Amino acid sequence: MDRKRYALLAAAGALLLALIIVVVVVFVTGNRTPTVGICIHDMSDPVAEKYAQLLTDELAERGYAVTVVNSKNDQTVQSEQIRSLIDDGVDGLLVSPVMTFAANEIVEQAKAADVPVVFVMRQPPKEALEQWD
Repeated sequence: MDRKRYALLAAAGALLLALIIVVVVVFVTGNRTPTVGICIHDMSDPVAEKYAQLLTDELAERGYAVTVVNSKNDQTVQSEQIRSLIDDGVDGLLVSPVMTFAANEIVEQAKAADVPVVFVMRQPPKEALEQWD
């Protein structure tokens, strides 16, 4: 698949995911300005960078505060960033995991804080997703 087509598919997916997060976060926050944390595996990847920008633009247009972090392809950094975003009180997370096997840890952190999380760009193992059941 060429990069242009991949970027278009990523953009379509970004808009769909943004809408999902919007619905979840509105339900959780009520009247205050909701905040969404976007954690990208590596912003030096042009597709990941574009994806993050599309998500940020879409959420900002809908009145959301957005915090974007770049994990620089380091799972330890990403885990710390997610902890920090949760501690800062984000209402929802969009995570492009550095390592899909770390999805269990990410879900555990988010679930413990009652923060909805949506994985983007990289599919985590089924077991991680089933933790919300």
